[in-house]
Amino acid sequence: MPTTLPEDQLLTTATSVVACKCCGADAQLLGSIDRNRSCEDPKSPVFPPSGVGIPYHRCSSCEFLFTVAFDQYAPDDWQREIYNDEYVKVDPDFVEFRPKQNAKVLSETFARTPGITVLDYGGGNGSLVQQLTARGFTKATSYDPFYAGSSRPKGSFDLVTAFEVLEHSHTPYDTLRDMRWFMAERGMLYFTTLLQPEGVGDDVLHWWYASPRNGHVSLYSRKSLNALMNRLGLVWGSCNDLLHVAFRKRPPTFASHLFR
Repeated sequence: MPTTLPEDQLLTTATSVVACKCCGADAQLLGSIDRNRSCEDPKSPVFPPSGVGIPYHRCSSCEFLFTVAFDQYAPDDWQREIYNDEYVKVDPDFVEFRPKQNAKVLSETFARTPGITVLDYGGGNGSLVQQLTARGFTKATSYDPFYAGSSRPKGSFDLVTAFEVLEHSHTPYDTLRDMRWFMAERGMLYFTTLLQPEGVGDDVLHWWYASPRNGHVSLYSRKSLNALMNRLGLVWGSCNDLLHVAFRKRPPTFASHLFR
């Protein structure tokens, strides 16, 4: 069972250099973040400091910021320690607001092609798919490999969505490869994860998005996301620092209007 250590002990025992999970280069131990820090803390701290420091490494090449502190967690450990009944306190939009907003954006973006097959990867309890179905998307499926009772679907999909998923994955290459597996040959991945601010440097540890209590264990720069995409043979681009798309060689016809 995973154990926690006092911050000073954790920093002492943490490996100073590990391999980057995106590009394989050396990633230096940058420092630690209190285990209870959440994305809601800039408004008002949700929980008092735990006194337990979670070490984060940063790649010297692609600037990927990540922790290996939870790498040995089993699904039950994640459920107990992170995605428990108090998770909604650190991500209040998770239950209702975000699925509704994402469904609205998708239905407006792909209004001309509601007949496309859609897979919401990392969709939790399937709320987004329920919203899409109500908006006329009749071939939408939800799948979350970390959610109890979620069955792995068969076949491939025109559109694979993944909202706020990659930052929660401690195996980013494997997770992105699995998303690609579900993409049809002319399919597209439509996903969100907030990229590190340009030129942030070592101050990235103070970035509000670097929040262990939210399960944010992998935080990408544009370079690190590019390294992953190159390894997987995907072409990708960003609408902004949050929203990104990826495909194999050229964008699918149903999304051609996004690339004019």
